[in-house]
Amino acid sequence: MKAREVLERCPICRGRHTPFETWEDGGEQLVYRRCLQCGLVFQSPRPTQEFLARFYEEGYRTQVQGTEQVTMKDLRIQTGRARFLTTFCHGVAADISRHLDIGCSSGQLLRAMQAASNGISIGVEPGDAYRAACHEQGLQVYPSLAALEEAGEERFDLISMSHVLEHIPDPFAYLADVRRTWLKPGGYLLLEVPNLYGHHAYELTHLTAFSPGTLRLLLQGAGFRMMRMRTHGAPRSSLLRLYLTMLSQVEGGARPPESLRRFNALTPLRRKIGLAVYDTLTEYLPSRTWKPLPELEE
Repeated sequence: MKAREVLERCPICRGRHTPFETWEDGGEQLVYRRCLQCGLVFQSPRPTQEFLARFYEEGYRTQVQGTEQVTMKDLRIQTGRARFLTTFCHGVAADISRHLDIGCSSGQLLRAMQAASNGISIGVEPGDAYRAACHEQGLQVYPSLAALEEAGEERFDLISMSHVLEHIPDPFAYLADVRRTWLKPGGYLLLEVPNLYGHHAYELTHLTAFSPGTLRLLLQGAGFRMMRMRTHGAPRSSLLRLYLTMLSQVEGGARPPESLRRFNALTPLRRKIGLAVYDTLTEYLPSRTWKPLPELEE
C-alpha cells in the first residue's frame, strides 16, 4: 500500500465533495470523489506528493509499460500524438519562437513542434530513462521546472502538457503559476488529458479525472481563454472519444478558487454511457475500434 493523503476539500475550488466511484489499479483500490461545487472528479485518499516525486523518477514507467526504457509501442503512440497536437495548433505554431513541453516523454512533440515552428522547443521530463533518451537525440530537456529556472531559461510563447495535468496534485495553483512564471503575455497553453466521459481515466497516479466542463472551468479560473477544444481518440481510435485536447491563451489573472462553480448532475450518467460505448466497441468490434500504431515516419 502506497503512502496516502486524504483531501478535505476539492483541489480546484476548495469545495466539499461526495463519493463518486471506486476502481482497482495494480491490486489497489482507488476512491474517486466529486466536488459538490465545481463538479471535479478527483482521487482521495491519494498518493502523497513525496511518493509521486520518487515514483516518476523511477518506477512509474515500469508499472504502466513493464520497463523504464522507451518501448517501440510507446514511441509510436507518442509520435502519432505529436502529429495530432501539432496539427491541432494550426494557425498558432508558425508564430512560436519558444516552446516548452512539460512531461515531454520521449521528445516526439519537441521534434514535431520545432519542425512546424522553426523555433526552439525545450522539455521537462522527470523520468531518468526517458530524459536520457531525449538527450541522445540532442534535445534540451530538464528534470523539473526548478531546474529550468536555475538554468535561467526565459518565458515561452507556448507551453504544452500532454497527459500530465491529471497527475498534478493542485492543478489550479499549478496552471496559475505556469501562466504567471513561464508564459509570455498572450502566450498559449496546449493541454491533453483523458476524457472522463470516454476513457476509463482512473489509475494510481491519475489524481484528477477531467470532463470537458471541469477542464474548461479550471482554465478560465487560472487565467486562460479557451480557443478550441476537441474530444477524440487520436492516434488510437477514430470511434472512441478517449481524450480532451484544448488550446487556450493567457487572458488576465486567476480568479479566486472559491468562485469556480459548475456542478453537473448528469456527470454519473454521462460517464456510465461513455464507458458502455467503450466496453461495447472494444469487445465486439476491436478491429474497427483500434487503429494500427502510427509509423515513426510518414
